[in-house]
Amino acid sequence: MTSRVPMAAVRTIRVLIEEPVLRSVNPQVFGTIVPVLYRFLESTARFSRKEAVKISKEPGPPPLDCIQLTMTIIKPSRCSENIVFYDDYQAISGDAPNWQAYLIKRPYLLWLRDHSTHWRATCRYNTDGTVYTDYLRASLEDFDIIKDVPTVVDTCRPYEYVNIRGNECVNCTAFTAYTKGIYSLHVDSYFTHQYCDFDASKSAINDEDNFGMYSSTNPKFRCTSNSGDTTQFWIGGK
Repeated sequence: MTSRVPMAAVRTIRVLIEEPVLRSVNPQVFGTIVPVLYRFLESTARFSRKEAVKISKEPGPPPLDCIQLTMTIIKPSRCSENIVFYDDYQAISGDAPNWQAYLIKRPYLLWLRDHSTHWRATCRYNTDGTVYTDYLRASLEDFDIIKDVPTVVDTCRPYEYVNIRGNECVNCTAFTAYTKGIYSLHVDSYFTHQYCDFDASKSAINDEDNFGMYSSTNPKFRCTSNSGDTTQFWIGGK
């Protein structure tokens, strides 16, 4: 019997998303994509609930079937930096979709993990859509942020594609921190060239955090250029 995600918690929409044509790898096409965390740095903005829609196919890559879970408006401070996807946590969810803070229920996340191949991080998806400047993508086989418990606080992690402030690399490692109670998942772009393949030193600031944590922020990074900017994490299948 084929397992199914509890449909009471999801609504299906149709979108078009293009993956970058990378120099040495084929673009990975996401089939089932779910935003697992939305977060504002500072904002009280509200977004009205949108009904499921279908967007007709246009020239370009095939459309993607996306599952979007309902979301709840909460204060940014309640979206704890101590949350890690590989351990139990309190979901931040409800009937009011928002781009302020949302965290999928863990049973749904685990189900999706078992039906996915990749994860990615984006900036300002709510306003900009998919942009490949300030973008992160990794295979769950190489770097499983949902099931594997890290044995070190920070280390070089493998990615299929990393772009931070226009600095990019393909099939490379980047210095990544991820440990419950210490660091939420993020890339340390200021240090990464000292230890790993990825060099994001151009336009970096001291101790800069990217795609999470945000103890030290760079206005040239799209996730932290303004107080209302958002960071999203997604999981999906080819």
